[in-house]
Amino acid sequence: MKRVSAKILLILLVASTLVPLAQVEGWKKEEGAKYGGTFIAAFIGSEPDQLNPIMTTLSNSHAVIPCMFNSLVFSDADWNILPSLAYDWDISEDGTMYTFYLVENATWHDGEPFTAYDVEFTVNRGWKNTTVCPYSPSIFGFLESAEAIDDYTVVLHTKQSFAPLLLYLSTTLYASIIPKHIYEGSDILTNPANMAPIGTGPFMFKEWVHGDHLTLERNPNYFKNGLPYLNTIVHKIIQDPVSQINAMETGEIDGLSVPPQQVAIWEDDPRFYMTTKKETAQAGMYIVQFNMNETLSPIVGGFSERATTVRKALHHATDVDFIIEKIYFGQVIKGTSPFPTSVWGHKDAAAENPREYDIDLANQMLDDAGYPVQADGWRFELYMPYLAGGGVEQQTAEYLRENWKKVYVKLNLEGMDRPPRLGKWGRGEFDVIYEGPYHGPDASVTTGRFYMTSNIVLYPYTNCQQYSKPIIDELFVKAQTTTDIEERKIVYDQIQEIIWDDCTTIWIGDKVLYHAFGIEFPGEPIAPFGNDDPLETLWWTGGSAYTPEGVKQVIDSAEERINKLAGQMYKVTEARAKLEAAKAAYEAGNWAEASSLAEEAAGLAKPPVELYGGIVGVIVIVIGGVIWYRRKG
Repeated sequence: MKRVSAKILLILLVASTLVPLAQVEGWKKEEGAKYGGTFIAAFIGSEPDQLNPIMTTLSNSHAVIPCMFNSLVFSDADWNILPSLAYDWDISEDGTMYTFYLVENATWHDGEPFTAYDVEFTVNRGWKNTTVCPYSPSIFGFLESAEAIDDYTVVLHTKQSFAPLLLYLSTTLYASIIPKHIYEGSDILTNPANMAPIGTGPFMFKEWVHGDHLTLERNPNYFKNGLPYLNTIVHKIIQDPVSQINAMETGEIDGLSVPPQQVAIWEDDPRFYMTTKKETAQAGMYIVQFNMNETLSPIVGGFSERATTVRKALHHATDVDFIIEKIYFGQVIKGTSPFPTSVWGHKDAAAENPREYDIDLANQMLDDAGYPVQADGWRFELYMPYLAGGGVEQQTAEYLRENWKKVYVKLNLEGMDRPPRLGKWGRGEFDVIYEGPYHGPDASVTTGRFYMTSNIVLYPYTNCQQYSKPIIDELFVKAQTTTDIEERKIVYDQIQEIIWDDCTTIWIGDKVLYHAFGIEFPGEPIAPFGNDDPLETLWWTGGSAYTPEGVKQVIDSAEERINKLAGQMYKVTEARAKLEAAKAAYEAGNWAEASSLAEEAAGLAKPPVELYGGIVGVIVIVIGGVIWYRRKG
């Protein structure tokens, strides 16, 4: 049998790093992708509150979290549910047991193995804990418990069938898994890991310079072999939308969420590509909410005929078409229901119950409601906090203030940064407020969180306007537990008709959102929840075709051979020096150079010629002496 030299083996191993790793079924890879590079994004508009994925509803945090954590399963932008921490799963016939079979090669970023006990802990101590998880009532209310069967099998038990559960398990936005060994025995809310997280995801936390940026670095032990491609991701914290655009224009950043007014400008710009694919599950809406708690907001709150008439009058006093065209540059589909048009089950409630712009009608309705114009020139005053900075929220707030003057309503505005504005929303400290929340993928849950009494939890992106109506609670529960598609649609229609008639909100319309990326960063993002994307398939065209894992194997093999030869008295000084250079190139991310240097190092070990020559000389002398002695005898 022919033996293959160590050098040839190294060459074969190097060649293997140029070939894409075998596809793991369900894990997306990018053909021709290269490794290395730093991607700088401005997806964060203000400082995140923390980075524990199960504790926050804030988009600023969720722009960073999916790069560091995984969910059991994953949805792509086309709504295919794919493997992630679970490579397979079964659902019982009655829909009350979900059995997940977990990958066995995933580790936490600190090296500890990921197991079913992490899932069990996350569900029972995290998702089910209403103090910890703001999504708990609306999304995990039907989830009873998790049970680890063995190290790599876990069963989720539900109280009854819950039609959209798998959809919500398929995103880190709702269903990230956190490490039991880090959080067990501590207060999850105050654990230091919330600010320096340890996940299983494609990137690891490196640093957080508050007010400026967060830096993540590649996870070399990621369980999805061959991913991610990038070395580093930097999330810049840039609050001002104009500054974000300028940073993209000058090359300071490589990606951002595109403001509506910028879409037409960048549409044909060869430096960037824009995509709406990241938003397929978002179903976001621009809305103006009224505070429905009549104690906190007696003029617009509650379900009395008077308060309902006031809300409807203010809707009639709002020119939604003007807002869409002048503030959002037409990047909005006009709202006709509490459900966005892009989610299944939408009904055009406005067709049967229109609420068009009509100042004369609005004035008449306010007169009829018993709010005449007073001596000071106003009927009443309302309070609206807003996000300062000149963006669409501030522009919308200023439009409402000016236009509602036409019906003699004084709208007092207060501009502030995002965290305090979100705090006011969560605590119900407003009469009127602007927001842009998402409603997908299933309205029974994600729209339900804004209207179900059980989700009044005084936290942003929950039922912050404190709407509470038993019939609506019952209908949302029915929609969540009914599997018959026609029956679900009937229930959805009823929900939309009732809430539209209550006029709890001015639904401006569906967002049409774009994300822009530098053309040198292909690998279109794969998640359907906007910024909630692991960025594991994004890559840099200036990178290397060598996988870092493959090059590390080349270096390790070269070092093993050099050490072995050193034990055989080979001269390895030059080989070791070259190997150190290979290691330095590897640490610098120069993987092609590192591989070449390691290959050279393995060939530099030299046999000890002087020693072998001396031995041969002694042998010759001895043999010669023996021959001479025999002849002499």
